[in-house]
Amino acid sequence: EFDWYPTASFKRWLALLLITCFLFLVELGTFYFKFILWIPPSHCLCLSRLLFFLLVGGVSMREMFECLDNRACKRFGRQSWVITVIIITEVLIVLKFDWQTVTKPLQFHIVLVWTTIAIALVLWTTYQFWFKRFILWGQRKTIQDTKK
Repeated sequence: EFDWYPTASFKRWLALLLITCFLFLVELGTFYFKFILWIPPSHCLCLSRLLFFLLVGGVSMREMFECLDNRACKRFGRQSWVITVIIITEVLIVLKFDWQTVTKPLQFHIVLVWTTIAIALVLWTTYQFWFKRFILWGQRKTIQDTKK
């Protein structure tokens, strides 16, 4: 059994958000590559790319959580760096070969939804890791003062 413990610490929360963003970039890259390079969905390149990310991604995810969970581990493993560089390279390829599509303005309702999600995420993070701890710290201090 494995638990992610997403809110165990601020560092872990940011790491899990970064992992989620990279997973979104991998999935988005699948569609962009099919569109930019005119690869049909049934082509073996699409399947082999997804299979590659499945196999290498599992190893790199394990290395990432080893770095988060093990205090003796001070750096990422090689597979985590390799997969990170591959994802960044794919994003740069998409930006280079299809800048016009990437920079098209989004519709208002899409901007509104993503802005709402971003604001809610920032507010929840602020509440969870700063505001909530100051409130609990203040309550504990008040309880200790009344016991004295």
